[in-house]
Amino acid sequence: MQLLSHHIDKAVSLFESCRGGRCGSMLYSIKAIADAERVQPEQAERSIERAEIFLKDVSRKQWTATQYLAKAWLLSKLSKNKKILLKNKIRSWGSSEELGLRSATLYEECGFWHRGEWIRKKFNCGCL
Repeated sequence: MQLLSHHIDKAVSLFESCRGGRCGSMLYSIKAIADAERVQPEQAERSIERAEIFLKDVSRKQWTATQYLAKAWLLSKLSKNKKILLKNKIRSWGSSEELGLRSATLYEECGFWHRGEWIRKKFNCGCL
């Protein structure tokens, strides 16, 4: 995971250093997952917020599914770490199970059945 996180951070840095200075929503969502894995909730939330900027204007199912997955991942990690208090904004997202189900459903609508099944198992959010 450490090498993967390094590559994700490098990609974000590369895109943000270019003219325009932003990545796409999927890369920000993936970065949020990596940040959650590294127990960096502030950075994860910031990445999720940046992805939301793009999803307001162009919300494709797969991009939205990745965003729901990132939110579910962060909530799941935070719920396991009792030292970190959940902000009201994060609480308003719903539960990790609910977000996982939304993500799985959207992935399945895009034809990614195995990914949807994996997400359902990971977040215990129902079966097919």
